[in-house]
Amino acid sequence: FDLSFHAIVMRASGNDVGQTIVRTIHTHAGMMRPLAAAQSRAELERTATEHRAIYEALAARDGDAAGERVAAHIDFAWADRKRRTGT
Repeated sequence: FDLSFHAIVMRASGNDVGQTIVRTIHTHAGMMRPLAAAQSRAELERTATEHRAIYEALAARDGDAAGERVAAHIDFAWADRKRRTGT
C-alpha cells in the first residue's frame, strides 16, 4: 500500500522528475517496507497519519498544504532511514 500510495501521488502531481526520484529510491536505495521491517507500531501509525494528512490536503485541493506535508513526510523518512542505517 505504501508504494502504491507514493506512486499515485507522484503520478497525479504530474511531476515526472519527482516520480523518477521516488521510483529510484524505492527500487535502488533499500526501500524499507513498513510491514516487513522491524518497525514499531508507533512508527507504522506515524506513516499512516502522514499519508492521511497528505491525502486530506489533496482531497481539499490545497496544494500548499499537500506540498508541506509531503516535504515533512520525506524529511522524517530520510532522517529515520539515516538513523536506522547509521549513516
